[in-house]
Amino acid sequence: FITPEHETAYADVVQAAGNGALLRQLYVKRPGHCAFLPAELLAALRALVERLDRDDWTSALDPTSLNATAGLIARLLPPQATPGSPAFVDYAPGPFLRPFDARDPLPVAAVLGVQLARPTPAVSSDSIAQVAGIAALAGVAISIGLILRRRAARRSP
Repeated sequence: FITPEHETAYADVVQAAGNGALLRQLYVKRPGHCAFLPAELLAALRALVERLDRDDWTSALDPTSLNATAGLIARLLPPQATPGSPAFVDYAPGPFLRPFDARDPLPVAAVLGVQLARPTPAVSSDSIAQVAGIAALAGVAISIGLILRRRAARRSP
């Protein structure tokens, strides 16, 4: 749910932590921030649930398959919930333009020989947006947990 260049930085950190095999990143071709259709979100969530069920990424994550799945889901939703066509695309974002990430927050200072103080935490629109994003992800995680709990209950005698 972030700009593509941030996805590059996130992928770099995940890869450096040795967890690259767990990460999949999806992109839609549509202007604006978080401009996903409900059917696209549900198609991506379906792929994630399939990954949890199978314990690997065998589900189809290519744009053609995701668009087909989102198109089928869109038919089940009210017309006002699907104001456009699914638009998953293959995309390779550019580099993250900030010179730091979670592994080393201030390397540029060392290179330049400049002594920088660590930033003082402050409430800003960015931090509010981060909290909102975390809350949205927590909602998705709770939903996935409930799905897994229901599936486990159906499997047990």
